[in-house]
Amino acid sequence: TRANPFHSTITEYNTKLIDLETKATSFKTLLAALVSRLNDLDTLSHTNTQLRGELLKRAVYRIKEGTNERLVKFFDSELRVDFEVGESDTLETTIQKSGNTLNFKQLSKGQRQLLKLCFSLSAMEAAADKAGQDFGLIILDEPSDGVDSELKLKSYALFEDLALKYESVLVVEHSSELKSMFSNSIKVEMEGDESRIEWQPF
Repeated sequence: TRANPFHSTITEYNTKLIDLETKATSFKTLLAALVSRLNDLDTLSHTNTQLRGELLKRAVYRIKEGTNERLVKFFDSELRVDFEVGESDTLETTIQKSGNTLNFKQLSKGQRQLLKLCFSLSAMEAAADKAGQDFGLIILDEPSDGVDSELKLKSYALFEDLALKYESVLVVEHSSELKSMFSNSIKVEMEGDESRIEWQPF
């Protein structure tokens, strides 16, 4: 016949239980949203890695094609290069001469210089395009160093081709045969500890 002394306590705990269940439902909803976002980020990261890899492959392919095109077009070269992107973004390089594979050290000084010149120009153009920059100026410091006289003269056609793309092409050169082909020149001589610069238009 006595009243239940725990009735109010049970009511209080039931109210707390309902509140906790509501919070649990809210946390489950939040957790599901976070898991969904995490999955989206994983997908985005994977897609970003794939896109970066594809863009890198395209850039490397462009540099390879530009290098080989210049070697053939301006120097009638038997050299060919092939680039592949390896693990950890390493660049695997294959050099062929007349169909035979060889390494960079097996090339003559002149062949190395031609390869470096053609590669550098192609890599520079790709980097400038990627950055959206156009400086209008290119400076080449002894680009035909170690190259025989015939190839030095052939390199002038390459410089003419560059002049179609750049407002100014400056070439530092010591070969008298090659220097005589330029329409304008700047002569630099040392006088004591100072340099004397003389403009020599032809």
